[in-house]
Amino acid sequence: MLRHEKTPVAGGPKPGRQDNVNSFSHETPRLSNENSDFSGPVVQQFPTRKKHPKYSVSILPLSSFKVKEPQWLVEEIVEQDKIMVIFGDPESCKSFVSLDIGACIASGKNYHGHDVEQGEVVYIAGEGLQGMIRRLHAWQIRHQLDISESFHLSDAGGSFTEPDFSNYIVDQINAAGIKPKLVVVDTLARNFGPGDENSTQDMNAFVAGLDKVRSAYNCTVLVVHHTGQHDKSRGRGGMPLLGAADTEFKVSKDKNSIKIESTKMKDFERPAPKAFCLCTVELGFTDKKGKKVASAVLNSTEYIPSEGEGNSGTGKWQKKAREALDTLYEEHRQRLIDGGFNPDQARVSVSDWKARCEEMGINRKRFHEIKKKFVIEDGGYVKP
Repeated sequence: MLRHEKTPVAGGPKPGRQDNVNSFSHETPRLSNENSDFSGPVVQQFPTRKKHPKYSVSILPLSSFKVKEPQWLVEEIVEQDKIMVIFGDPESCKSFVSLDIGACIASGKNYHGHDVEQGEVVYIAGEGLQGMIRRLHAWQIRHQLDISESFHLSDAGGSFTEPDFSNYIVDQINAAGIKPKLVVVDTLARNFGPGDENSTQDMNAFVAGLDKVRSAYNCTVLVVHHTGQHDKSRGRGGMPLLGAADTEFKVSKDKNSIKIESTKMKDFERPAPKAFCLCTVELGFTDKKGKKVASAVLNSTEYIPSEGEGNSGTGKWQKKAREALDTLYEEHRQRLIDGGFNPDQARVSVSDWKARCEEMGINRKRFHEIKKKFVIEDGGYVKP
């Protein structure tokens, strides 16, 4: 509500009068128009913002927020302060993948060509603790890097659907003097607690537990999960986890390799799929029968589409993308000819090519895979 208070020019305010201006009031400059009926300040009053004992939410204009560049934990894979999900069938090596990501962050080593933000890692291991310890020792031997003080593991699983557990984990992390960049929950099933994974209410409670840990350190939380029983294209259970995840990857295993493919990237283009093979590493000691104890690590290898994918999937779409590129190139040449210019100067921008491909039904993931097979010139142009 706007109130205009009239102050007589000659007399000014009466003795003892107090202007009714609250803490949100502000004054505009004195009016200089000689014909104006007002010669005093114009006072604007806003309603007092009431404090709430439970909630603290402010509604602010866009101009109050600063635009920031992405803060990557793993470049092009996951940002800091986000929720990430890795899912796959049993024995698909999804824990190998999550341990590899964690070890790279704990050491500062790039993750198979992607820069990382180095920091401490907390791994909440719901099962197979000794196997994980052997894998981490193998990782250190293979890469000649020490993560013994920057990679931390729990000795048991938890119950993230119970609010007290998240608070307890935060207390345990604080007591250890850790400031994690990454917290891994492996697996969801072993750290879910009482409740039903298919229940929206219970899965919301699980996500709320993850958010408590995430917000306590502005860290990324990585959840290792199983595929659905019937739908292998997504993690099993209620949809709230998928909705809350900023990035999601599917891990699969065939006779040739272990594959990791992006199935969700909330704010960015999906990264290209990766493939790995397991490399055996001896740990330097023997068991009680004298047999050498060994584990394994992931080594990058060439990504080869699964049987049928190359012919009916990528090959089909690559042909369409090539047709789109050739058409755009000829259209540009014709425009140059019509304008009296040299048609050899015709070029096609990646953005125009991508837009044309999307019109032809080629989604962003397929386009990103196809684009790698073409030469991209300086300035963002694609060579036909």
